[in-house]
Amino acid sequence: MDDIVISQKEAVEYAEFKRQKRIAEVCRLLKKVECDLTEVDGELLKKRALACRDGGFGYIRVNPLQLCEVKPLVSPFPIVCGTEEVDSALKTKITAVRCAVRGGADEIVASLASFADEGYLRKEFRRLKRAAAGRKIFFRAGRADLGKQAAEFADANFVTDESQVRSVKELGSGTVTAEGVFSAQECRRVLSEGADRICTADYARLAEELFAEANRPEVIGREAEE
Repeated sequence: MDDIVISQKEAVEYAEFKRQKRIAEVCRLLKKVECDLTEVDGELLKKRALACRDGGFGYIRVNPLQLCEVKPLVSPFPIVCGTEEVDSALKTKITAVRCAVRGGADEIVASLASFADEGYLRKEFRRLKRAAAGRKIFFRAGRADLGKQAAEFADANFVTDESQVRSVKELGSGTVTAEGVFSAQECRRVLSEGADRICTADYARLAEELFAEANRPEVIGREAEE
């Protein structure tokens, strides 16, 4: 079969078309990124929240103390509020979830007790979900934490470490957010393994890396002199 020969002008135009297509794909991917701002405060928090809002990302993750400061600043940009640690008392977790609701969180992350007995785990799940008052709630847990109660969580949403995405995704049809992602390669891997979102504090570096890849030069076919 004869080689298809295109002109230099056609090659350049096609390369630009492919580049723009890659950039559009990156923009769609960034809508799946939660910018984790839970470790910053003060003016830096405000600056980064606005940068996330205007940078094409999908969500901002804050802690309860940051919520009232960030929410009016970026509204109606969606805010995810992380609440308590895994082994806090259930009453404390419920209070934190209710505070997040009152503070205007669009979505909430709560932690299930690690390796609790079946009855307690079921109780925690139901009461935290009720406390969210209709807000989308994510549960921080690994597959091992859920044990025999996996069927109970078939439609639940989870936040999990990037290494557990496959096993947690097998639980059901809920949304899975992967944490611990720091590079474009890791981002693409966890999304291919079933993660619906990623949450990272390195969102700026991730975006820079993704756009750098999208803008890389490439050779299209065999150029012919006009």
